[in-house]
Amino acid sequence: CALPISGAQIGGRLVRRVSATTVARAGLIVQASSYLAIIRVIEPGLGFFRILPGLIGFGIGIGFASSQLTNVVLSEVPLDKAGVASGANSTARQIGAALGASVIASLISTRTIAHAVAATRTAALDPAVRARLTAAVRAGGPSTSLPGRLPPGAAAEVHRVLATSIAAGTRAAMTFGCAVVALGAVASMFIPRRAAPFDPVPRRPAESGPETRSGAEGAQGSLGHE
Repeated sequence: CALPISGAQIGGRLVRRVSATTVARAGLIVQASSYLAIIRVIEPGLGFFRILPGLIGFGIGIGFASSQLTNVVLSEVPLDKAGVASGANSTARQIGAALGASVIASLISTRTIAHAVAATRTAALDPAVRARLTAAVRAGGPSTSLPGRLPPGAAAEVHRVLATSIAAGTRAAMTFGCAVVALGAVASMFIPRRAAPFDPVPRRPAESGPETRSGAEGAQGSLGHE
């Protein structure tokens, strides 16, 4: 949670120098780059510190993008429609988050099963163990655990098949997420540019000075004489 919050704070300060669209686009690009960094290191036995740089970049990118999406949406909406637009934006984001999580979970499960079944066919295992492993993978997916005792040497081979399959499934799901975020970054290029950077603090109209008031009074006087 700390990384998205930090990214949101930094993005809020940057928006005073550049447009909200630019900050959101930068966040999407950082997220896509972080996805690629994570995908490169995914493998069996992956340690926390190898994946940490990608997680840090991903969290900061989320903070950049999510903190400014509402500003981007509301910047082109009339004031009397701001409430409706904000509600529609929040609903779309919640639906997208739920749908994205479901799709990624489905990809992990299906790709893990497919890879495990394919790897089991070529694994150095007895036919009976292969049949048991294939049935267990189809039933349990990524959380498969082969019941019963295994012949000597088979346990290590089964562990290798399951570990590489989970890594392959996770890599496929992360690749999908990277493609979606990259598509969003490309789509942000077509957002119309504002004439000036977005200012979240509304400005009060400047009061007329003495010169303006005297000019107005003179104009009213001349009209009265006519």
